[in-house]
Amino acid sequence: MKIYNINRLNFNNIHKQVSFNGIKKDKNSCLFIYDLDGTLADGTNEQIYKVLEISKAKNAKVTYATGRGLEEFYTLQNELLSKKLKLDPPDFLIANNGENIYTNSNGKLLKNYEYSQFLKKSTNFDKKYISNKISSLNNELKEIESSSIMLKYNVPEHINIKELRKNILNTLFKEKIKVLCDYKGEGTNNQTLYLAPFNKAIAINYCKRTTSSGIFDRQFRNFGTDNFRNLN
Repeated sequence: MKIYNINRLNFNNIHKQVSFNGIKKDKNSCLFIYDLDGTLADGTNEQIYKVLEISKAKNAKVTYATGRGLEEFYTLQNELLSKKLKLDPPDFLIANNGENIYTNSNGKLLKNYEYSQFLKKSTNFDKKYISNKISSLNNELKEIESSSIMLKYNVPEHINIKELRKNILNTLFKEKIKVLCDYKGEGTNNQTLYLAPFNKAIAINYCKRTTSSGIFDRQFRNFGTDNFRNLN
């Protein structure tokens, strides 16, 4: 498989790729993955159109990877439409920073429940068990806004959040529990700690491995960046 990592869309170069003789049609199917906020969704109509034309010319399945949930994605589409900008629905939507994957079925984005089960089985992520384990390590943490497979905590300012993260990861690692753990607001009264069995990269790899059509065996292109600390 050829792997292409492109950290940032360069719309100026896109004009050069699609002008004059156009883009040669690729016989092999591939997967193109686009970030939205700050990248593709910030383009003009012409830029968005030409970017997606590249995907079509390469016979690619289009995937959007975003921190937005499904409804927030639809909101973005509507906001762009109000500005007369059209963002076509993708073949796959990686939402909530990799927590959910949605598949386009006759124009409707439907949740992939098999992916949710995959996350739980492959990581041994038992939300209730992990929550109890963290409480036993430090009972000053306040759980907030947690989803079905993500834990989020307010951390008092006097607690060293780096050390806390290290202790949590070491404790869970001993029990063969795989989690992603990160934080923001270090040293402030808004310290927040996140634990989850997912990120965008895990969801992308899942798409590449499990798509029944096998279209992702040859090429994979990634546009944009991923940062677990951007979780909302």
